[in-house]
Amino acid sequence: MPEKGKFNKPPKKATNTSIGVFLGKEKLWPFTTAEKGSESIFKQTKYGGGLGLYLQLNQGIVGIDLDHCVNQGVIADWAQEIIDRSQGYVELSPSGNGVRIFVLGSYPHDQNCPIEIYSGHGGRYLTVTGHKLDGCPQNIQDAPEGFLDWLQENYPKSDSSGGPTIPTGVPELIAIEDVVDFEKLDLPEKHLAFLRGDSITLDRSGDLAHATRHLYEALGRESGQFEDAMVISILRGNASAWAVAMDHRGNDEQKALQYLWKHHCEKQKGKVSITAAADFDVIEAEPGEPKRIKRGFQFKSVRSMIDNPVPIRWLVRDFIEHGGMNLISGPYGTGKSFVAYDLAFHVATGLDWHGHKVPFAMPVLILAGEGHSGIAARFAALEIECGVSTPENLQVSTTSANLTEEDSAKEVGQAANTLCPGE
Repeated sequence: MPEKGKFNKPPKKATNTSIGVFLGKEKLWPFTTAEKGSESIFKQTKYGGGLGLYLQLNQGIVGIDLDHCVNQGVIADWAQEIIDRSQGYVELSPSGNGVRIFVLGSYPHDQNCPIEIYSGHGGRYLTVTGHKLDGCPQNIQDAPEGFLDWLQENYPKSDSSGGPTIPTGVPELIAIEDVVDFEKLDLPEKHLAFLRGDSITLDRSGDLAHATRHLYEALGRESGQFEDAMVISILRGNASAWAVAMDHRGNDEQKALQYLWKHHCEKQKGKVSITAAADFDVIEAEPGEPKRIKRGFQFKSVRSMIDNPVPIRWLVRDFIEHGGMNLISGPYGTGKSFVAYDLAFHVATGLDWHGHKVPFAMPVLILAGEGHSGIAARFAALEIECGVSTPENLQVSTTSANLTEEDSAKEVGQAANTLCPGE
C-alpha cells in the first residue's frame, strides 16, 4: 500500500482489500477465505500486492527472511547452507532476489540483523508468494534438531546496545559539497525517478539495487574504475535510498549504512564491467537529440572468463537465457506461434513453463507480424488453462514492422523503451 512515498503492509480484509482491519483473533479468517482473497487481490491491484503470513507466538512458526541472496537465479552459498540445514518450506520472495524459510518451532526473540528471523514476538508480517523452491517440502515442518540453536549461534542478534556488529569495510563518506549530483549522470529515467522519490513500486529494495548498479556504471564510464566512496555517499545522502536502508535495519543509522554497502554496493558492483569513456566512440546525433555512445570492439581472454565466471541468468531455466537469441522454427501449421505465446505468457506471469523454472515475472513485448485478430483468443485460452489473468506487462504490437529498415527499427526501439525504460 502506498503511504508517504513508500509501500507498507497494512492488514486488509481478505475478500475486499479496500477494507482495513486490526489484527487479532476475532479478525482472522480461515484458509478458504484467504484463497478467495488471493483472487480479490489480483482483481484489485490498487489496494493490494499479495498475501502474507502474520506471525504470532501461539502459532509455533519461525520465519527466516534472507534478502538479496539470489543473483540471476543462483542462490548464494551462505543462504544455501541455511536452507539445507533448515529442511523447511522455502520460497522466493516477491522480488525474486531473496528467499523466505518457514519451519515449526520457537525462537527466543525476533531480529532483523544480521539476518531477519521472526517467531511472533513483535507481530511480524511476512509476504508469501507460493513460488516454492524445487526439492523443499510442500508443507511447513518441524525444524531439525539443533537447527535453531545453530542459527542463533551463527547469526546472533545484533543491536545498538553493544551486541555483535557486522564487519563492513564501508569507505569513508565524501563531503556533501563534493558528492556528484546524480541528476547529471547518464542514468535510465526509471532509476532517476527512484532517486528523486517520484517512483512508488512494490519492490523498493529492488529499485535501490538497480539504481546502485547504474550509478557504478555511469561513474565508471567517466573514471574507468569502481567509485565505491562516491556511490555509497550518493546513496547515503539520497532520501529514497536512505529510507529503504533505515526500514530494513530498524532505523539504526549504522546498520543502515552497513546495509547499503554490504547488500547493495558490494553486490551490484560485482555485476558491472567497467569500461572507461576512452573505450567508446561517440556518434554525433541529429540536432536536438542526445549523443549516442557505441561500445568499442574488444577481445577478452578466455582465461579471464574462466577465472571470473558469470552465472547464467535464466528467463526460463535450462531453456532460455537472459540476453540470448532464440529461434523457434518449423513448417507451416506446426504450432510455432502457440509455443511462442505460451512462453511469453509464462515469463510475463512468472509461472513455471512445463517444468522449467521461471525465476521471476518480467515484461514481455511481442512484435506480431500477422494474425492480430486471433491473438486475444489465444491468450484468453491461456488464462483459462493457467488460472491467472494476463498481466499488463505483456504487450503486443498493433501492426507489423520491418526491422531491416532503419526508420522502422528505430520506431520499434522507441516504443519498447517507452514501455520498458532502462531495460
